[in-house]
Amino acid sequence: LKILSPYCRWDSLYFINIAMDGYQFEQQHAFFPLLPLLIRYGAFVLEPLQDVLSLLARCLISGVFISFAAHFITVVNVYR
Repeated sequence: LKILSPYCRWDSLYFINIAMDGYQFEQQHAFFPLLPLLIRYGAFVLEPLQDVLSLLARCLISGVFISFAAHFITVVNVYR
């Protein structure tokens, strides 16, 4: 998915890799497991689209949705 490639940079590469393959390298232990677990669960929810989307694409979509939702919730709470 070319449209999601701008969102796959910096630390998101680690989170997506952890969500897909688990913790493999020592430096990945710096990242807490909640976000990778949510990304993996989101990819599982998108499982019916596996014929159209790869696991990487499903992880990217769920990761973008989770981060946008977290941002929205934060903005609403700060506004209050």
